[in-house]
Amino acid sequence: MVVSTSGVCFGSCVPCLCLALAAALCLALAAVSPALSQEIEAPANFHCSSETFLGGSHWSQKGLAVDDTTMQNCSGDIPKTWPNSGSGHEDAAGVRSLRLFKAWSPAWPPEGRLASWKRLVKYIHQNDVLLLLGTSISCDVESDKQQWEWAKELMKMVGKRHILALAIGNEVEYLH
Repeated sequence: MVVSTSGVCFGSCVPCLCLALAAALCLALAAVSPALSQEIEAPANFHCSSETFLGGSHWSQKGLAVDDTTMQNCSGDIPKTWPNSGSGHEDAAGVRSLRLFKAWSPAWPPEGRLASWKRLVKYIHQNDVLLLLGTSISCDVESDKQQWEWAKELMKMVGKRHILALAIGNEVEYLH
């Protein structure tokens, strides 16, 4: 397989290979130079040219779970369409919902929070995506309060039209 500078994969493209390459590129660029990663075309613009077509799989009823690394570094570069969901890139099914496990983590650099949120909100609004947002309940009351404040702040930025649901106590079963 060859990946061109325009982000198009040529050859036999397995369903998620281009997405994995895009994510790896995003992470590598963010690690080396945050400024450089902003100058290069966003990995979300990557798409696969493939003869594989998965057909009607109720794409509108599925969503993506956003991992911590993507949330911190590439929140605006989430794929816009499902791989192999159409006969070509133009008719591929769009991603319609996202699952965030938390709005932000106290362990992440605080200076990146608002920029990450702005990129995520732009992605959500441009692609008409619904958000399922999680917030933690733990034994650390102060951390829980901060998580809740961040969740409320992010929900205000996203807007009620794009909020699918709120998941409270993501891993509460581990406390018992």
